[in-house]
Amino acid sequence: MILTINLSGLTNAEVLSFAQSLDELLAPLGSSISVIYDPFKHALVVCTETSADAIAKQVAQQQTEALSAADLKRDNLFRGVKYLTQAYLLHPDTEKQEAAVELEKVIAKVGWQLNREGYDKQSALQKTLLKELTEKQAERLALLTMTDYVALLNTAQNEFDVLRQEQLEHETEMEKISSMTAVRGALEEAIKDLFEILPGYYRMTGDEALGAVLPKIKELIDRTV
Repeated sequence: MILTINLSGLTNAEVLSFAQSLDELLAPLGSSISVIYDPFKHALVVCTETSADAIAKQVAQQQTEALSAADLKRDNLFRGVKYLTQAYLLHPDTEKQEAAVELEKVIAKVGWQLNREGYDKQSALQKTLLKELTEKQAERLALLTMTDYVALLNTAQNEFDVLRQEQLEHETEMEKISSMTAVRGALEEAIKDLFEILPGYYRMTGDEALGAVLPKIKELIDRTV
């Protein structure tokens, strides 16, 4: 019996699926054919792990997009706080104008261009701003009917913090990720070696279990190509 397959036309997922099905057939014989089975099993494990990493990369991309959206949301709300404060500086009511002057001082401490800072620096400064506004400037916020708006900014900041923490944890895991394409070649080579050696190994040993598996491998190849 001749075992051969052209894997070049298959996707990474299809090659991995084929190898996993092949492993299900060969695993029970692993100890008796360990010299030729073990290299294949190693290559399969590496590809399986790398495939999971590829999925993780997709998750990371989704996280990045979600984080960017959350950052834009908090930036826009911060701009709103600035513009509302600046508008009240011109309000004809003296009390409201004075309240706006005090809020302006608070914003100036963290910077009017706070939204242009990097993710983490902006978060630190914005938390300082929110603490000052909600704890020490609550009455002025209420006077200027800005309490609910600042609450929206606080919520947006909290949402950003959750996504940023998830991203940082994911990046730590991603540092050791390799490309599926890079390890696929080793798996294909291991499959090729198996198919070249197994029929001859059976003829040499007469192993009945292997003899029963070879036709199943042929069926698997026929189903795949």
